[in-house]
Amino acid sequence: MDKYEENILRLNKKIRDLITQLDNLDTKNRKLQQENAVLVDDVANFRVLHGLAEEGRLRCKAVLEKEIARNADQYEAHALLKKRYNELIHEYVAQNQKLKFYEQSAKEAKQSRAKRKQVPVEIIGKLSDIEKPKAMENKATSLENRCSALEKELYKAYSTIDDLEFELESIDHLEETTERLERQVKNLKAQLDVCRCEPPTPDSANSVTSSLNQTTFYPFEIVKTTQLSTTEEGPEVSKALL
Repeated sequence: MDKYEENILRLNKKIRDLITQLDNLDTKNRKLQQENAVLVDDVANFRVLHGLAEEGRLRCKAVLEKEIARNADQYEAHALLKKRYNELIHEYVAQNQKLKFYEQSAKEAKQSRAKRKQVPVEIIGKLSDIEKPKAMENKATSLENRCSALEKELYKAYSTIDDLEFELESIDHLEETTERLERQVKNLKAQLDVCRCEPPTPDSANSVTSSLNQTTFYPFEIVKTTQLSTTEEGPEVSKALL
């Protein structure tokens, strides 16, 4: 009977130990479930942040590609304007040399006519000499007409100089626009690197997209119209000068 009671006591003690272990395991299980729920929430939040970061990265990439294409178009337009400017410079130099030559010839013609007026009247010796003064007068008249034409060409040359000054202002404006676009491309690349390295919060993603939407750009149509106007005016100026 004593052994039976001892066995019962021993079994009760083991049962109490097992119940205690079971309670401890239940407590640990509840803690693990709570931690698992927290981890599930963290994973969901991380997926949301990763989705926002990926969306912001794609937007930055699209804007960057557009800006690179716009910068290439601006550079091409700048190169065309520079080429047109060099052509106008060469035309201006050629027309200036031609004007100097015409001015020198007109000056010599005026001097020769002044000398001819100072010559005393001589008796006509032969009938064949009667037509010579008329020919000289006709030549003087043609030279006067030529001088008036040269004055008109000089005014046209002045208008060409004004066009060249406008071309210089357009080139300076394009250089400033190109520098500004390069700075914007660098900023966008930096923002793209930040989006790749760190997952942004929704506020930061919205701030990046809003800053991209708030950037103002000069339309490329202005450059194209300027280029077309210069190419259309160029042949007319060269024909007028020639």
